[in-house]
Amino acid sequence: AAFNLSIDAKAPLVVNSVNPEMTVDGGFIRIYLSGNVSAEAAKPFVTIDPVTDFTLEEQYSSLLVRGRFRPDSTVTVTIAKGMPSLSGSVLEREFSTKVRFGDLPPSIGFTSRGAFLPKGGNGLMEFKTTNIDEVAVEIEQVFANNLVYFLTSGYGDQRGYYGRSGPLGRSLLVKHKVIEGTKNEPRLTTVDVKGIVGDSAKGIFQVAVRDKGQRWISDSRYAMITDIGISARLSEDYL
Repeated sequence: AAFNLSIDAKAPLVVNSVNPEMTVDGGFIRIYLSGNVSAEAAKPFVTIDPVTDFTLEEQYSSLLVRGRFRPDSTVTVTIAKGMPSLSGSVLEREFSTKVRFGDLPPSIGFTSRGAFLPKGGNGLMEFKTTNIDEVAVEIEQVFANNLVYFLTSGYGDQRGYYGRSGPLGRSLLVKHKVIEGTKNEPRLTTVDVKGIVGDSAKGIFQVAVRDKGQRWISDSRYAMITDIGISARLSEDYL
């Protein structure tokens, strides 16, 4: 017996879109394709103008182009015809488009994870902001009788919308501070924790910095002001 069998030709590879994306660490380009492509095989077919070094990463049916792309800039992305997909189809015609990067998203972050501030030191905590015009600085003191619960429960690592010590402490300061700087350039600022709480104060303090208008853009640390170099805990059967 004879049968007629029809086999459809492979659909060509198509570039669906090319989009810029910005993160606090910089910009990258996402190329959406109609099929999966090997980054290694695709690299010779992709060019960036102005010329810049870049790497390609595979992510499902898209390619991520990572390079030194600056905010508020424009580049031209060109993908030459012949770029192969993993299924064997190829890009049948050249694709070229301009990509414009926007500004970096607003961000706030402390530059150090350190929690100890020696009483004899300057008592400063440094934070970095990008595209933030004004911040709210909030300092709360944790009551001494709540320190064990605060440290062992993970309460101090929670990042809430409002102050986080709640019933565990009291608010010492809420102050707004204007941040002056150039757009898209990080700015370093310090909080004088020791100066705010006073020379006689010691213990654990919650320090939070938030965008004045968008409070969810924030970072926080707890700081221990102490003149003790070693901390020990004594229990019934261990030290």
